[in-house]
Amino acid sequence: MKSVIPVVDLDAWRTGSADERHIMAEALDQGLRETGMFLLRGHGVPREAMSRLRAQAREFFMLPREVKARYAITAPYDSGWLEMHPGGGVGVPRAEDEEPTAPDLHESFYAGSAHRTGDEVTDRYCYPGNRWPAEVPGLRQATEAYTGHMLRVAHHLRRR
Repeated sequence: MKSVIPVVDLDAWRTGSADERHIMAEALDQGLRETGMFLLRGHGVPREAMSRLRAQAREFFMLPREVKARYAITAPYDSGWLEMHPGGGVGVPRAEDEEPTAPDLHESFYAGSAHRTGDEVTDRYCYPGNRWPAEVPGLRQATEAYTGHMLRVAHHLRRR
């Protein structure tokens, strides 16, 4: 059986009847159980914001390894660059009873909210400080703009 990544259309969700939403929710639930992900359209995030973030990220990932290593994640719950393991993949954990899967072949740059609670332990665990690469000065602005749009989408979804 082939797994299908579900596509959720927020415009259709907003305007759909209860029965139509139920069908969409069942498809989303099944897709998430099978693939762990879904695609979202009708979200209202400007294409320019997505393109700008992609371009800035590409610029960062094209930097030499030794430059990216200055921003490497060094502790759990840290932000920064995560290198792809030389053996392949970033070491995606799985349950002991699952069949081996192909490695997740990518490198990442993790950045989070600049929110702070005032509690040092909570902030270190939940809101680690971001380290923005000086070599790609537009990455911070592009990331923060895109994140703002995605927070809007997340808040919208939570209201439903």
